Amino acid sequence: MADGLMGDKATIQVQSHLQFENVSFTYSHANKPTSVFEKTNLSIYEKEFVTILGPSGAGKSTFFRLAAGLEQPKSGRIMIQGKEEANRLGKIGYMPQQDLLLPWRTVLENGLLPLEIKGMDKKEASDLVKQHMKKFGLEGTENNYAHQLSGGMRQRVSFLRAILGGNDILLLDEPFSALDSMTRFMMQEWLLEQWHEWEKTIIFITHDVEEAIFLSDRIFMLTHPPIEGNIDEVNVPLSRPRNEEHRSEADFMELKQNLFKKMRAKEQFL
Repeated sequence: MADGLMGDKATIQVQSHLQFENVSFTYSHANKPTSVFEKTNLSIYEKEFVTILGPSGAGKSTFFRLAAGLEQPKSGRIMIQGKEEANRLGKIGYMPQQDLLLPWRTVLENGLLPLEIKGMDKKEASDLVKQHMKKFGLEGTENNYAHQLSGGMRQRVSFLRAILGGNDILLLDEPFSALDSMTRFMMQEWLLEQWHEWEKTIIFITHDVEEAIFLSDRIFMLTHPPIEGNIDEVNVPLSRPRNEEHRSEADFMELKQNLFKKMRAKEQFL
């Protein structure tokens, strides 16, 4: 973010909330090393909504695993609030593609999980989850099980768990990819409402260009690895709050076309 602006949230940014500094990562497949990141740099700031955009195989899942602490870089540093964090597990909340709700637990019991892990008193934890049910559109489902919920409702429970985990940075890995288009659009609007209320830093991973534009302050573009140096970024200069009507506006459509052109141009050089 060269100019330090986040959509309509103009502010001077001093310190990155999450930063990759000269990060390199290689994995082996069939005894053949494959480089994904080579001295890669990226900075994400507090309360930003940032999207990591790229096709399958572009390194999005590897970024997810590195940021969440499920993998460690071969070299370089990953920092949270300006401090290098070798052990990032539990310090960044994450929501994978699958909601991973425990099928033997009710909605309320699934919501309790992060609070139980923290050791919170059971009654206090239960009261806290119940307070959030209405905000998340889950009121009346407390005693339902995962198989009784729609895909969108399951994702709301999953996001509730991520919020209750207490992390300031949330990493969402294509959470709406399995939903039908109408439900996906509704969940995108709902997610932005939650983001405005909770004021978290959100890193959203997707392969959908329109989804990236609709949600983001900035978009980081990945193509096929290795990803070298600074990751290409695009500022999204659209006003907030956003709703369905924004998708048909000229600025939105122009940015969508430009992003497609940028990605196609990159692919031609591979």
